[in-house]
Amino acid sequence: TYIGGSGSDQGSAIAIDSAGNSYVIGNTTSADFPTTPGAIPVAGAPCANCTHAFVTKLNQSGTTLLYSTYLGGNQPDPIGPGTLRDHGNAIAVDPAAAIYVAGFTYATNFPVTSFAFDPSYNAIGDGFLTRLEPFDLCVQDDSAPGSVVLVNAHTGDYRFCCEGVLIASGTGTLKTKGSIGSIDHIKGDRTVHIQWDTSANNNRGAGSAIVQTGPKRIVCQITDNKMLGDSCVCQ
Repeated sequence: TYIGGSGSDQGSAIAIDSAGNSYVIGNTTSADFPTTPGAIPVAGAPCANCTHAFVTKLNQSGTTLLYSTYLGGNQPDPIGPGTLRDHGNAIAVDPAAAIYVAGFTYATNFPVTSFAFDPSYNAIGDGFLTRLEPFDLCVQDDSAPGSVVLVNAHTGDYRFCCEGVLIASGTGTLKTKGSIGSIDHIKGDRTVHIQWDTSANNNRGAGSAIVQTGPKRIVCQITDNKMLGDSCVCQ
């Protein structure tokens, strides 16, 4: 399949997960490179003819774009190489669907997170290491904040932590209608069911999730009556 927009696009590296989905990192000058809902915008917006990194996930057959985003900034190093801002070189994916990418940047406003090892641009280009978690919803138990589910409401990817311990992850069968959605995933004797409604409780949102083994044994169960403002962490 082609991947790209109306500018120049180049793939640098690829990784494959256990489900056969492919993850590609590369570089693009396209202002219309295909992205998915929830994608990371270029810091400060794309600049004309600038090169930015991209990260894209495709399904096993290469027919569906599951996740795609720009990665980079637009503020140039004054002694950097012209329109080159960001360059993606390497990519890997872990069993919980987190994506790890590496490359280098000449953007002084490359996006960094709180408590990053080095949050500041140094000089004449810096390397970068970024972890991406393509999740856009969070269901967190009302009485046990360490029990959470991270959900991608566009692909069916999820990560389920019970009292701070990762117990299930993968890609399930996704169903959505308006503000309501669900994910079901059966693997062996383990069943995962996640559901949510972001407009419930006066738009505060509500959701629930359960992991079961066999027909009756509940491994973990989550009830969330206020999704708005949840701050989920599930490593």
